[in-house]
Amino acid sequence: MEATIENLRKGLCAVQYDGSLDDLRRVLNAAFPKEYRRVMGTETSYYKMGNTDWCGSSYGTELPAFSLQKFIDDLNNQPMTNKQRTLTSTDAQKIIDISCSSWKPKLANLWSYNIIMRELIVVEETFYTEMRKACTAEQHKLFDEIFGKDIKEPSYKIGDYVYIIKRCDNSAMCKKYADVGDVILIDDIVNNPNGEHKIATSKEGHAIRLFQYPEMVRLATPEEIKASQWYPHQTLCLVSDNNNRLYKLRYSAKEVGQFYSDGLRGGPKTREWTYHYKFDINNLPPLN
Repeated sequence: MEATIENLRKGLCAVQYDGSLDDLRRVLNAAFPKEYRRVMGTETSYYKMGNTDWCGSSYGTELPAFSLQKFIDDLNNQPMTNKQRTLTSTDAQKIIDISCSSWKPKLANLWSYNIIMRELIVVEETFYTEMRKACTAEQHKLFDEIFGKDIKEPSYKIGDYVYIIKRCDNSAMCKKYADVGDVILIDDIVNNPNGEHKIATSKEGHAIRLFQYPEMVRLATPEEIKASQWYPHQTLCLVSDNNNRLYKLRYSAKEVGQFYSDGLRGGPKTREWTYHYKFDINNLPPLN
């Protein structure tokens, strides 16, 4: 059993009130959004009440109970895709303190009651977007700390080459590890089985959750595509290192960008070539 907002919402576990009241309200509001009420933190355990969408509480429970911080960590790791965002009274005051002269009275008038009563503030997406557009670099940093960084779904499509910016070392990201600088051809984009994210597969065998880890993937540049051109093993190619582009026939090796020596289909010796193209009698490379 894991301490996640989803498991709390399903009634599979409980949250222990062992942190701040603002954090408790934030977790309960995320797990039970239909029941918006003032939580005073007078009891130690909070959980789903029976078959309802309400939150129950007591001084003990038979459910697996986890520390409040574990649920906060889970909440912070979730991409912000909801159309409603919640703001604690403490964080609302931080935003007001850093606001410019035109926004400060507007936000103070809008949020003053919730701040005084220490209630969660619901921020509609349209208002959030309006605030984000007006943010300075310093204010964006505070918004990132409070709401998390905005994640925009990249518009990748089949046939795009994408660049893996840094090595991935966990199976949630890739089925096969991707080294720094890997350029991958997307040959299919499918829905993840759990319905949360789309993944892109490639002919090299990678499967990347493009929308869950956007900071690790970007479109490859033409130079990167050329430098990392991938050919299936034993593909017949034209290769050259000469300025006048006098090409030789070589078979591709198992390593990206490597070709067998002496035109053979295999062997221990391989080397790289500055220029290389898949051999196609109807589409020969240019000659200088």
